Amino acid sequence: MLAFVEAQAPRDCARLGILQAEHMRLSSRAKAAGMDDESALASEAAAGIAALEVEIGLVLGALSARNGELARLRDALRP
Repeated sequence: MLAFVEAQAPRDCARLGILQAEHMRLSSRAKAAGMDDESALASEAAAGIAALEVEIGLVLGALSARNGELARLRDALRP
């Protein structure tokens, strides 16, 4: 179980990095388009940013849960 939990963390960290890069890209596009505009680009970027923020929160939650699980497993394995 410990190996499985440890193996998931790098994947989640990589996914988090990808999500954060996409968030920055969309934020830049939205800023360039002017978020106050009713342009399709601003609307698309705003929707994309909101979706990414939700997914980032989910990945961070998963990492936090795995860190807690790792701590519990390590404590259980200590003599």
